[in-house]
Amino acid sequence: MGHFAHGARTEWIKAAGVMRTMRHARFGFLGNTYSGMLDMYSDFAMVQSQLGLHIEVLKMCDLDRFLQEVTEEEVAAKLEEVYEMFEVSGDSPSDPIAPKPTEEQLDWSARVAVAQEKLVRAYDLDALTYYYHGQNGNDYEKLQSGFIVGHSLLTARGIPCSGEGDLKTAIGMKICDILGTGGSFSEIVVVDYMDKTILLGHDDRSISQSRKGSRSCGGWGSIMARREPVYPLKRR
Repeated sequence: MGHFAHGARTEWIKAAGVMRTMRHARFGFLGNTYSGMLDMYSDFAMVQSQLGLHIEVLKMCDLDRFLQEVTEEEVAAKLEEVYEMFEVSGDSPSDPIAPKPTEEQLDWSARVAVAQEKLVRAYDLDALTYYYHGQNGNDYEKLQSGFIVGHSLLTARGIPCSGEGDLKTAIGMKICDILGTGGSFSEIVVVDYMDKTILLGHDDRSISQSRKGSRSCGGWGSIMARREPVYPLKRR
């Protein structure tokens, strides 16, 4: 009985810690929610009233302002961090749209990553949700093409970043971070009903436990941080 009570007490303490931290948390919302993805839409007033966190609504011009302040020294330092965190992949013979990143792409990703870090510091953010889609060829489209590496670095440092304007995912990631479990959003790849197995991919559970791959996304001109492999979840 004592062991059970101690376990329950520990769980309640952890839950209280989550609520305390969330009440003082600041979440950035950069851009907008992915158009038409209704399961990702959130009511800011309801989120703030239920969890107590503050949502700072940001625009691309806010990030662009910090981009203009980035120095070459900061870019060089960020590139060192990128090479330390990621294993930059070469050309893939099986995936022609994912060639080795060019020096220009890596430089741009590092430059944008510096601006992202400046944005987080300036607004004292504990998490960030983001998405931007505009007219092809505009400056903000180019800016968002370099998002992935910087946001991966921030997530690994305990500032979860969720794409597609999915605020609920950012909240879930932050809760997991507070509980010390880590984690990032994932997507169901395939379900095997006969074997009672679900394969989950996209961003896996071990986001910061090993060096991750980085490769170009070809036509989009961006760098994608890969977190592999796909993990199977089997029903016991």
